[in-house]
Amino acid sequence: MTVPRFTARDVPPNRLNGDVAILSGPRVSVSHNAVYHPVSGSFFNGSWGLTDYAGGALPLSIPLRGRGERPFGHVDRMPMPSGDFDRRAGTFFYLGPIFPHFGHFLIESLNRMWALGQCRSTIDGVVCHANEDVPELLTKRPFMRDLLVALGVGEGDLIRPSRPTIFEALVIPEPAMQPRAHVYHEFAEMFSRARIAMGIKPPDVKKRNGVYISKTKIKHGVTLVSNEQFIENTMRDHGYDVVYPEDLTFKDQITTFDAFTDVVGCAGSAFHTLLLSAGNKRLRYIAPGDVVNSNYPMIDIALGHDATYFFPSVKAITREGIMFPFEICNVEKLTDAILSHNET
Repeated sequence: MTVPRFTARDVPPNRLNGDVAILSGPRVSVSHNAVYHPVSGSFFNGSWGLTDYAGGALPLSIPLRGRGERPFGHVDRMPMPSGDFDRRAGTFFYLGPIFPHFGHFLIESLNRMWALGQCRSTIDGVVCHANEDVPELLTKRPFMRDLLVALGVGEGDLIRPSRPTIFEALVIPEPAMQPRAHVYHEFAEMFSRARIAMGIKPPDVKKRNGVYISKTKIKHGVTLVSNEQFIENTMRDHGYDVVYPEDLTFKDQITTFDAFTDVVGCAGSAFHTLLLSAGNKRLRYIAPGDVVNSNYPMIDIALGHDATYFFPSVKAITREGIMFPFEICNVEKLTDAILSHNET
């Protein structure tokens, strides 16, 4: 029995966790006297966000996933806090929530930044939601600071009110990527500009061999393949370099992807670094289980990569610190399928 495989454009709906759509032309709204409600505790309690003075949620400000799902519990009308509000005069830009997770930061915290360049000279500050101190967050995760600076936002530009605050004028862009739903061309263009601003240049010569992106060093995360070491060893034996993203700086991750045309690995957030990589890739994803998050093929299509997804049979196991650990059944058959496909 062969390992099921599909190109990014041909993954059938029953193999996708979400939809895939490539669009153009996200919207921008300007809200006057928008009320900012700070995060209180967890992002998931729905008590934070932006409303009008009557408590009605500002539609473009609500984070969505999939077909209009509201993962953080937001409602159309929020209770207004009692007492006085702080007020900020001027025109501000709404960044949205800052998520500490690498992948979610790239696709859900930066997905409004495509519009900043259009109005940067008129903006008095960039408003965000976060459930921890922003300077501390950027210190712990310097890739966040690097990307924000590349997109025109310094640490001193970020505004995270601790009290309900009325902003005189607030620019609220539509997210250029809605996870598991659609992505706008402007999302990929935004990361191209960020790459240029970061001063990353394409390599003079690309390596002729491929690279395997390994997750074998991960101790905590969403998915993990318990017998991935076999895959890693096999790819190394066939001339592939092996890279562990957590051992590299953010810029080194980008230049590593730049150096290779052929990339293989288990689907995971490390592949979102491709948003900043130069040139089209030949990607071979291992998608353990029956489905893959539609964000991956959606980004591949938007960036123009030649991507193929392999769906090996797996059995669920338990592993501390991992949400969905798997063991691949007949892992030799999987590696044979990947290597034979790479020869075509």
